[in-house]
Amino acid sequence: MSEAAEQSNTLILQVIEQVEKRIQDRENKRFRILYGMIALISFIGIGVFSQLIELYATRAVEQRLESSRLELESAKSYAQLTALATKLDLSDSFTVTDRDTVMQLLAMAAPNKKLRTEPAFKSLLEKIIDSFAVSDNDIFVSRIFDMYEHECLDSAGIAQTLQLHYARRLLSAIDLKSEIFLRDIKRFQNVADAAETFGNKGTTAALRSLVTFQLADEKMTNELTKAMSSYSALTEREKERFVFVIERFSSPNSSEDSGPSPADIRISKISTSFKTAYITELKHMVDIGTPENPNQTAFLK
Repeated sequence: MSEAAEQSNTLILQVIEQVEKRIQDRENKRFRILYGMIALISFIGIGVFSQLIELYATRAVEQRLESSRLELESAKSYAQLTALATKLDLSDSFTVTDRDTVMQLLAMAAPNKKLRTEPAFKSLLEKIIDSFAVSDNDIFVSRIFDMYEHECLDSAGIAQTLQLHYARRLLSAIDLKSEIFLRDIKRFQNVADAAETFGNKGTTAALRSLVTFQLADEKMTNELTKAMSSYSALTEREKERFVFVIERFSSPNSSEDSGPSPADIRISKISTSFKTAYITELKHMVDIGTPENPNQTAFLK
């Protein structure tokens, strides 16, 4: 062998040694996996190994097709939801079939994380919740909230609707120890926290005060008295909203065909008791009977 050939072989051996060292130092894990694959092929045979590869490849394709199918179904569900939400929004009433279809479509859309982040979808969700909340579909409102809690708490409009909704449910409740009531307390606290961050401080403070008063057996407490004192820090507009909510809840709704519902009567009773207990604090919140607020004189009566 010539001297040049020997030098070439020596150089090759040195390179091989360096490569092997790097493999050992930096790619031990990959190397073990490679040997594991070789051992597996030796054990089960190349034919079976090829079948396994084909199986996993088929599954990968099926998963991709399934993903595409879900996207198409979500698009279809969204289109149907849009049509139904518009119908609910423009109608004074809707059928049980419409309601059930909306719930089914919302359940189908729930796994689609991308769809849930779309502003248009949140707007759609707000329309649906608004329609359900004013039509005594309380159980379905709660199902939607539990299904889309993050989206509900992330929307100013939905949070405002839901805090009013759950406040009315709590104030009209008969059994304050029931599981439903306790779940609604938690939901109310969550949506009230969210609504407050969106600037509804006056409304939120009033609703929290009424619920706290209810839970205290409609009696004045040090905690609530301190809270009422702290509300002096609210802006004048927020104070007016506070008083407006108390006054509105004190006057039960009634239609031309029938008087106030039992729920409205219970809400009115608690709100009126609260107004009587904290009339002094409430008087300090707004300038009652001034030319700027002539309609508020009724609040003192």
